[in-house]
Amino acid sequence: MSGSSVDEDRTQAAAYVEQATALPLVQLAFNTAVTSVSPTEVSAVLRFGQRPLALLIMSPVMAKTFANSLLERVSEYEKMFGTEVKTISEMLRSS
Repeated sequence: MSGSSVDEDRTQAAAYVEQATALPLVQLAFNTAVTSVSPTEVSAVLRFGQRPLALLIMSPVMAKTFANSLLERVSEYEKMFGTEVKTISEMLRSS
């Protein structure tokens, strides 16, 4: 995938984070997320299979903003590639 816009976007994001925070950008690939909510925060454990990789802790405002942003990107993906992306729950119901 070298030279793709995805690679360029990741490179730009890494450079931005590293410049802004003087910390390297951590990239994770995950295929499971287990979420929970408390009176003050929303959290998600990102996992690859059963192996936990990271814990995300967000305010409810950030969680909803992030969720909406992800839904917008998936909608763009569906339009771009002419496909419908189903959730895991939807796939399990149809099998």
